[in-house]
Amino acid sequence: MNIVLPVFLVILFGYILRKNGVITKEFIATATTIVYYYALPAKLFQNVVESDFYSLFNIKFILFTTGATVLSFILIWAFATILIKDRSKISAFVHGAYRGNYVYIGLPITQNILQTEIIPSSILIIAFVLPIYNILSVILLSYYSGQRDKLSFGNLTLSIIKNPMIVAILAALPISLLKLELPFSISKSMNYIGTLATPMALLLVGASIRFHTFTSNKKLIISSSIIKVMIQPLIFIPFAVLFGFHSQDIVTIYVMLATPTAMNAYIMTKKLGGDGEISAGIIVLTVLLSVVTIPMGAYIFKLLGII
Repeated sequence: MNIVLPVFLVILFGYILRKNGVITKEFIATATTIVYYYALPAKLFQNVVESDFYSLFNIKFILFTTGATVLSFILIWAFATILIKDRSKISAFVHGAYRGNYVYIGLPITQNILQTEIIPSSILIIAFVLPIYNILSVILLSYYSGQRDKLSFGNLTLSIIKNPMIVAILAALPISLLKLELPFSISKSMNYIGTLATPMALLLVGASIRFHTFTSNKKLIISSSIIKVMIQPLIFIPFAVLFGFHSQDIVTIYVMLATPTAMNAYIMTKKLGGDGEISAGIIVLTVLLSVVTIPMGAYIFKLLGII
C-alpha cells in the first residue's frame, strides 16, 4: 500500500481540488496540453538519454507486450460481440477493457514498486505498446461509427509519428547510441520540465473523474473493469514468468496490464460516436478497483520473491 497509495492520494487530491473549484475545465485543458506535449516528452527524452540503448532494446519484451495487447484486444472484442446485443455499446466496452493509462498512472506506480526513476522496459511500453493502443482504438471505434472507409495506413502511421512522446524517444535515441553528454544547462532544464509530468498528470486524472457516470449500464461497466485490472494480469503474468523475464520486466508488464483505463479512452469514444457514459464509468471503476488490486499484485510478487 505504501508503494501504490501515494499515487492514488494525489489522484484523490486532484478530484478534491476540482470539486472545490480550484481546478477548472480551462485549467484541465491547458495543463493537459503542457503535460502531454512538453512535460512527459521531456521526461522520456531525459530517461532515454540517460539509458544504455543496447540494454534498453529487448525484442522479446517488445514482442510479448505488443502480442499480449493485440491478443487481449481480439479476445475482448470477440467476447463483447457474442454477449452484448446493443452494438452501440460494444466499442466503449472493448476500449475500456484493453487500454490502460500507463503513461499517467502506470509509470509512477512502476517507479514506486521498483524504486527507480529510469526503467528501460517502461520506455519500450511507451514506444511500442502505446502506438498499438492508438491503432486498435481507431480501428474499433471507426468500425462501429460507420467510418471504416476513412481508415488508412498512412493516417495511422502519421498519427504515431506525430505523437510527442514518440518524437521525444526518437530524438533521444541518437544521443543515447553515441553516448553523448548534454550540456548541463539543457539537461537541468529538461529535468525541471520533466518533473512536472507525474504530479500534474495524477492531479489531472483525479480532476477528470466523474462518479455520476456509474449510474447506468452497471453490468457492462463492472465486467469491462474486471477484465481490465484483474483478468488480463491473471492470464498473461504466468506466461511472463514462464518465459523467464527479469523481475523489472515482469513488474512493468503487470502494471501495464493492471493499470486503470486511460482517460483519453473517453475522449476518443465520444469523438467517434461510442457510448461515453459506459467509457467514463469504466475509467472511474478501474481507478477504484486498482487501489486494491495493484497493491495485492505487488504483495504477491514480494511473497514469490519477484521483487
